Amino acid sequence: MSGFSSHHQQWPYDGGQHQAPGRQPAGSPVGAVLYLLRSWAVALVLSLVGRYLTGLLEDAVSDGGRPGSVGMRIVVVYAPLAVVSLAAALAAARMHPEPYRSSPGQHLLAALAVPLGYQLWDIGAHWAGRGVEEIAAPAAAVAIGCMFAVYVDLAEPVQERGPGHWR
Repeated sequence: MSGFSSHHQQWPYDGGQHQAPGRQPAGSPVGAVLYLLRSWAVALVLSLVGRYLTGLLEDAVSDGGRPGSVGMRIVVVYAPLAVVSLAAALAAARMHPEPYRSSPGQHLLAALAVPLGYQLWDIGAHWAGRGVEEIAAPAAAVAIGCMFAVYVDLAEPVQERGPGHWR
């Protein structure tokens, strides 16, 4: 016996929490930024794919133009936009782990930056030639989707997984 027991070995990276080498300790500023970026990447992919699919749906229903009635625009354009925003914000929120999700500011930034930022970019990029409905209704749909995503995220606790899980 050499007097060295492997179960008493501690990783020098985390103060004995048995974290894998090379990973940032829980709560570090670098870890916070990396987890924000991961959340934003997931939200961006879902936003791009979702908006592309809603654009295809709108083109299929309206023959390349804008759907005629307000009810049709709500069903074909604004409701799917709210669902895409909900999915993107909720996925981003769920990808944001503890201890960072305990900070309301960091967690809301992780969840809402991409859907709201994407909508602001869309408004700025296509400002010319748009009426009030074409600016306000999509913005309201995105805001409603984000609001429901935050509600669902807060209502259903995230089940933490054991060590070594990808999340």
